[in-house]
Amino acid sequence: MKLTDSKAYYFRRFQTFAMNRMVPSSVLEKDSLSYWRVRILFTILFTGLLIGFFAFVPIIAMVVKEKLWGLLIFDGAAWLIGVGLLLIRGLRYDIRAGIALLMVYFIGLVVIISVGPLSGGPAWLFAFAVLVGVLLGSKAAIIALIVNALTLTIIGWIINAGLFGQAFPFFNSVEAMITAGVNFMLLNTIAAMSVAVLVKGLISAHQKDKDLTNTLKREQSNLIEVKNELELEVEERKRAEKALRKSEKLYRLLADNVTDVIWVRDMNLDLTYVSPSIKYQTGYTVEETMARTLEEALTPASLKLIGEVMTEELEVEKNEIEDISRSRTIEVEIRCKNGSTIWTEVTMSFLRDQNSNPTGIIGITRDITNRKRLETQLQQSQKMESIGLLAGGIAHDFNNLLSIIMGNISMTKDDVKPEYGVTDFLNEAEEASLKAKELAKQLITFSKGGTPVKETGSIEDLVKDITEFSLSDSEVKCEFIISNDLYDVEFDQGQMKHAVKNLIVNATESMPNEGTIDVRVENISIITEQSLPLSEGNYVKISIRDHGVGIPEKYLSKIFDPYFSTKERGIEKGMGLGLATTYSIINRHDGHITVESEVGVGTTFTIYLSAAVVGVGTTFTIYLSAAVEEIVGIEPVKMVEPEKPSIRTGRILVMDDEDSIRNLSKQRLSRLDYESELAKDGAQAIELYKKSMDFGQPFDAVILDLTVKGGMGGKDTVKALLKIDPQVKAIVSSGYSNDPVMTDFKAYGFTGALPKPNTKKELIEALNKIIKNHSA
Repeated sequence: MKLTDSKAYYFRRFQTFAMNRMVPSSVLEKDSLSYWRVRILFTILFTGLLIGFFAFVPIIAMVVKEKLWGLLIFDGAAWLIGVGLLLIRGLRYDIRAGIALLMVYFIGLVVIISVGPLSGGPAWLFAFAVLVGVLLGSKAAIIALIVNALTLTIIGWIINAGLFGQAFPFFNSVEAMITAGVNFMLLNTIAAMSVAVLVKGLISAHQKDKDLTNTLKREQSNLIEVKNELELEVEERKRAEKALRKSEKLYRLLADNVTDVIWVRDMNLDLTYVSPSIKYQTGYTVEETMARTLEEALTPASLKLIGEVMTEELEVEKNEIEDISRSRTIEVEIRCKNGSTIWTEVTMSFLRDQNSNPTGIIGITRDITNRKRLETQLQQSQKMESIGLLAGGIAHDFNNLLSIIMGNISMTKDDVKPEYGVTDFLNEAEEASLKAKELAKQLITFSKGGTPVKETGSIEDLVKDITEFSLSDSEVKCEFIISNDLYDVEFDQGQMKHAVKNLIVNATESMPNEGTIDVRVENISIITEQSLPLSEGNYVKISIRDHGVGIPEKYLSKIFDPYFSTKERGIEKGMGLGLATTYSIINRHDGHITVESEVGVGTTFTIYLSAAVVGVGTTFTIYLSAAVEEIVGIEPVKMVEPEKPSIRTGRILVMDDEDSIRNLSKQRLSRLDYESELAKDGAQAIELYKKSMDFGQPFDAVILDLTVKGGMGGKDTVKALLKIDPQVKAIVSSGYSNDPVMTDFKAYGFTGALPKPNTKKELIEALNKIIKNHSA
């Protein structure tokens, strides 16, 4: 490329850039008058700035010589303003042009005032009027001419009156000045108006030529098209047939492989076209689909939504809008041939005629059933997590209250003589408290205290044993289908038994007379395409199916909610926590549980547990049996009544943030012949223990509340006590019976664990066990 070509290229780029900053390109393309005026304004500004830049040298010399510093400042400011007018964005054209023209006027005015009327100033004023006609039109040019006439008249009168400019060269007489002024204005008027009319006429003529040319081109194109149609009709038919065969082949390939449904409806919402993929989506053929009405194809809620959307879009069409290519995306539920429904995402827009009026609707329907299912499962998980946080706090406080109730009942039973006739009432109250304790344990399963203690192994025996045990007193039978070589899974024995038992009991209750439960355990592999919120990998699948009455569809989304039940509730019949507890247990095992049901057919619960991969990653080894033996009051009920433990004296330190529990603990220990001291938090317990060590009489045991509101809890307290006395015998106590500290207390420095609430027998066993070991 030549150097001159390169310069021209960069100049055109700069010209386009500057013009687009003055007026949007879309306006310049449509309005030729605006285009040429902007281009002329660019030329004036660019030329003026370029020449003005080189003119600064003689101007500076003149300023220095004549000491016209004001003129230099004015010219410099005018040059900078010109740069701004050329490049600044967001300024309207008429304002930009007006500023530029006023600069021309003021330059002329300043030159006349500085040098005199016989200088170049009048030439600037002359150019001012002419350029106004070019850039702003004839009306503005008339105003500019009036301004020029007034300006020259005022300046001539002032100079003639001797008010200033006596050294200026001037006319020999007033008559000569008037004659020169009239001639100037006459020529200025002729030039300005002629240029204004000429510019407008040229642009008008250019637009007419452009319109005429376009019209001629269209007519020529029509004539050529008619000529070609007449001459090549036979060949055109052959080409059309060949193109049709090719088009049909491509269409068939597209229609046979696309999964989304493409459709067209008229403005009455009647189908005029639907792609063959409709059969894969709904089970209906194209012909069957075309014959169906919207009422037959959609659920009532979706049909109502379609009506609302159409009403909104037609209202929009009544107004003048620019976005005629807009689309609308909604979610609707479609009825399938097999009686089921699927959720779809429908994106649609209007088909329009050449006047942009809507003539129909084209749309694409995509099956999003799996996505909706995953969204629902995520919402369920989030809801259960929120409920779990609330349930944990309630259960903890509930257990504290039960501790007080059960403790006082126990002491009252010891004090009341049988002949008073209240023993049976106290026994019933104690039994109800124990049931309330079990209810609190179920609540804790939702909370952070329900963390499972897992071990790796096969789940086959657990499923068979707990199922057979749950059905031992029932007429319901069970059929097992268990695959060989099941994957090992990591699970908490106690929690998983509870989860499976809840499902078996639920299945049994759905068949009040008799029936069969199908229990299937098998290995499966999950891939990312499957509609389950699980990571890709191997899983054990446990399916428990009953043949009962089923669950109505409207209840399926609530079936795992706490306290939701379709059956009668009560202390004896249950409180609606069974399935919610199962959901929480499976969720805390990083698994998943789904439910499918048909009324009158039956219910299937499916559990997926991630398989343990041997030799990969980290293996957690938990000795569950040993931990259960260490937790007094949590181990399973034994059939043989244990030998009554002996009672011995000793000194016990009790730390709890509840005043009533501390006082109750002191009374209970006193009745067991123990001395006790009380602390409201960990800091006070540490001080009391230090004092006992100073006197050489350390406490025989310390009972520490795990959580203390606003103070040091048991976990931090035992760390401090172990530094004071490595032989300290500390028992952790909490309403969170399944908290990791409770289930693995030795790892945190405790010697035993005592859940809240606890019975007199549990308290005695816990104290005797560690004091006996201490004595040994």
